[in-house]
Amino acid sequence: MKNHVKLIMAFLVSTLILLGCGQTETPDETTNANEQAVNIVISTDNGEEVISDETIEIEENEILMDVLEENYEIEDVDGFITSIDGVEQTDDKFWLYEVNDEEALVGANEYELSSGDEVVFDLHGME
Repeated sequence: MKNHVKLIMAFLVSTLILLGCGQTETPDETTNANEQAVNIVISTDNGEEVISDETIEIEENEILMDVLEENYEIEDVDGFITSIDGVEQTDDKFWLYEVNDEEALVGANEYELSSGDEVVFDLHGME
């Protein structure tokens, strides 16, 4: 009888050890692996004044304009942004943006974001 008890105990301990070793990710690691986010900086005069610098969670292939409208007060005319959080463009300064240090070739209403993108909107004059 003692041998049976020892055998059962050894089986239970072995099972618990195997179950513990089988877990490869903590809940936080699983959540972080599925999260997608971009960093958005809103500034003026080529970065002299930073109005906002935020990391924002996105869905896969989300459109930049949608993300902006969800997180900032945006005004636009025919898809061209004219004001962000109350900071309006003027006759000689315009809202322009870059993604990953490259000038965007499409409007914010057409740009599909990817996780990890660094987006900078800056109000400045044309050079």
